[in-house]
Amino acid sequence: ERVTAPFDGVIMSRTTDIGRLINAGNGTVPLFRLVQSDPLRVYVQVPEYYSSSIVPTLTAKLFFTEHPDKTYSAKLLDTAKAINASTRTLLVQFEMDNPDGDLLAGSYAQVHLTLPAHKNHVHLPINTLLFRSQGMQVAIVNGDNKVVLKPIILGHDYGDTVEVVSGLIPGEIVILNPPDSIFSGEEVKIVSSDPTVKDAKKT
Repeated sequence: ERVTAPFDGVIMSRTTDIGRLINAGNGTVPLFRLVQSDPLRVYVQVPEYYSSSIVPTLTAKLFFTEHPDKTYSAKLLDTAKAINASTRTLLVQFEMDNPDGDLLAGSYAQVHLTLPAHKNHVHLPINTLLFRSQGMQVAIVNGDNKVVLKPIILGHDYGDTVEVVSGLIPGEIVILNPPDSIFSGEEVKIVSSDPTVKDAKKT
């Protein structure tokens, strides 16, 4: 018989041979596995927090370990339009040209996405964070030079700094290196000239 594939590609594997009985009932396995290498589709699991930044004009830069000196570009094709309940991620699909067949189907890649920054997000040094039983907090100084402990939600961790996605308003004065014994209502004196991140002393 003649077996026709639904698209042009390369037979990657097969599970049958000439003369073998093909059973069309239950328990059947695919006769062949076909792959198409041009164009390639790239699947990325994007964290839920960044899902709102996935827009139709988004492009991705791809890096492959087998091609360390090359950078490849891919354009957004589609998304799953739903968050995976287990991983809390959005499945995003990109498409890229591969006319010379340099890249092999099934490969892994590092995918870099350039997403728009959120205007209301704050970046803080990691030595402003307080790890409390109530959760992550920072200590700010209010207009009366008194400490207010505020719970925060972190976004991306950049190593030396972290992104705060909720709990802080841009312009608030955050205490640098707060002691573990600090508490809300404690009176302090600002001694740093930095307008955004401050050292504080008890008075």
